[in-house]
Amino acid sequence: MNTSDVKTNTITEVRAYNNYILMEKDEVQKETSGGIIIPDSAQKNNEWFKVISVGPSCSTGYYEGTEAKRLQPGDLVRKHSDIDVYIDGRTYKLVPDDNILCVRPQGSEKIKAFKQHVLVEGMQGQKVTESGLHIPESAQRPDWSRVVSVGSECKRGYHAQGHHTQDDEELPLLKAGDRVQYHKGLTIKLGERAYVAIPEPHVLMVFPSAGM
Repeated sequence: MNTSDVKTNTITEVRAYNNYILMEKDEVQKETSGGIIIPDSAQKNNEWFKVISVGPSCSTGYYEGTEAKRLQPGDLVRKHSDIDVYIDGRTYKLVPDDNILCVRPQGSEKIKAFKQHVLVEGMQGQKVTESGLHIPESAQRPDWSRVVSVGSECKRGYHAQGHHTQDDEELPLLKAGDRVQYHKGLTIKLGERAYVAIPEPHVLMVFPSAGM
């Protein structure tokens, strides 16, 4: 992992550049709703990070209603593949916006899928690797899961019933309430609820909900 050390600037003066996001580990959630303290080893794969600065080239990544929104300082995110940056003796993270899985906007209790990711409900007893990777029961019988949120850069990926147009603008978008089968994704936890963040290319099939 690449590291860099800034000794002359404080965090209030540092700005994320281009499509990078500067963030720090969120220290708030340390226990379950029942008051049970979560050990550091168990928190490792369930860490949320608070956004400090967003580069000007970062695109919109999630929806509030029908409006595409950008990350803002104070939002909480889950991510993968970061760069450590040391400022004033503390460790921060730099992450390109493509590596953001989902966002919990500041002041909101809801999680939103980010950019090219789909967020679905997690299943009780799901199989998870040590790195947090959720693996369906088998490649032949992948999970059906209900969609919670769809990132702003997910494509129009299936034909509506009775239609076979090749025009991308006329193809339906995934939406909350649809059910999908997928290959694999990363487990995301908020309190005692579990979700799975799926890269859109790992979505295999969709069973559209009523009212599409």
